[in-house]
Amino acid sequence: MKSDDVLAYNDRGIAKAALGRYEDAIADYDEAIRLKPDYAEAYYNQGNAKGALGRNDEARQDFEKVRDLARDAGNDSIADAAEQRLRDLGADDT
Repeated sequence: MKSDDVLAYNDRGIAKAALGRYEDAIADYDEAIRLKPDYAEAYYNQGNAKGALGRNDEARQDFEKVRDLARDAGNDSIADAAEQRLRDLGADDT
């Protein structure tokens, strides 16, 4: 696995999501996660895409994963962002 590949899939997902192509974006985030299962940013972006599609239960799972990964890595900013998204989705279980 090359880190450039992981970033490329994540960035391509971001571009597709910006165009409203959420299903295609999710596929790219899935690939980034497959290549690097602890990549919190891809889970975060995937959660946003799923939320945009109304797949809130799946989005919650992604944001919970982000929160756990980020806490383990000591990245408070993305953990806090994930907790905010969980609250936005009505799942304030922080």
